Amino acid sequence: MGAYPGSLLALVASSLLLAGCAAPPYAVSDPPEAIVLRWDRPPGPPLLATGKPDSVTIRWDSTRNTVSDMTYIAERQCLAWDEHAEEVSEEADGTQRRSTFVCKGPLLR
Repeated sequence: MGAYPGSLLALVASSLLLAGCAAPPYAVSDPPEAIVLRWDRPPGPPLLATGKPDSVTIRWDSTRNTVSDMTYIAERQCLAWDEHAEEVSEEADGTQRRSTFVCKGPLLR
């Protein structure tokens, strides 16, 4: 039993070191041109953590990114409110795109 705790510790430590060096499982390598969070409701008290945005609009170039990349970015924004992103519109002008998402809950679908 004396050798077991040390070898377990070595295994855990090496796993943590390797996890720190690994690339993230999914990341957008080229950021979009702009991300705009909008609150369309009338002004009131300062926005609280529960005051999710009415929309997340992302302006991007289709030669550098994909719709999946933009959905990932919108999902990350909506996670702040424990919700998921749902695309409601997309406009295109050549390679320029504008995708608009809303945060909907609950997070688990």
